[in-house]
Amino acid sequence: MKFSNHFSFNGAEDDWFFAPVLKHCIDAGKPLAIVEHSLREGEWDLDALLETFPDVEVLRRYEDVESNGSELKLKRLLLKLGGDPCFVLWDRPGMYVLASDGDAARKIMAQLASRFYKPKRHRNKPTFHIVCQEYGETASTAVPVKRAFLRKVEDFELHYGAGFMAFHEHLVARMKRVRQGIAVLRGEPGTGKTTYIRALIWQLRRSHRFYTIPLQEFTRMTASDLTSFWIDEKNSCEKQTIVLVLIRHSNSLHLFYRA
Repeated sequence: MKFSNHFSFNGAEDDWFFAPVLKHCIDAGKPLAIVEHSLREGEWDLDALLETFPDVEVLRRYEDVESNGSELKLKRLLLKLGGDPCFVLWDRPGMYVLASDGDAARKIMAQLASRFYKPKRHRNKPTFHIVCQEYGETASTAVPVKRAFLRKVEDFELHYGAGFMAFHEHLVARMKRVRQGIAVLRGEPGTGKTTYIRALIWQLRRSHRFYTIPLQEFTRMTASDLTSFWIDEKNSCEKQTIVLVLIRHSNSLHLFYRA
């Protein structure tokens, strides 16, 4: 790894690393293509990148103290790889590759991302969404399921009796397999219908997205509002099945699901 100062920089400028590189290539009469890494919810292992390419030139490096004041954090980095002019620009949290043409820049970015970029893993937390009216438009609010829910066979049998697991496994398998359908849960108040819905939300949290509409809100929504709302929601979670939970009365819960 080599340090170089043959570019002129002004650290006060927002484009402090773009301007010198562009000027360098323009003065040399060389074409330049820029590719940006579009994913931001992850981490780049910049130390590993620098160690992997011992001939890389570090043209500029800028560190700053984190907001907690405890440690320095790399904020900006400009690298020059050998061979055909290629520049790697890190402006936290963005990563850019500048090369002689678009194909070369995309190829280099793909290689760097596959080796040094670690996507952030999102844990699928169990949540349900309350559909409501906000400023005259239909919207939803996500609510995490914090109370304990059923997970083990003995838990189901304790609350619902022996043999209930057969029904549960059949319903879960059907909701995963069939693209659309209706399930009706009946029982006196306090017999565990809502508790069972929480168990479904937890077990199907990766493949299904649960919604409920309070009765007082349902009467305020028009068919056209709901249609537009469901279309937007489906576009935002294409790989999940939407499940609408409606309370018809105190003894009945209806589940409408559609992939």
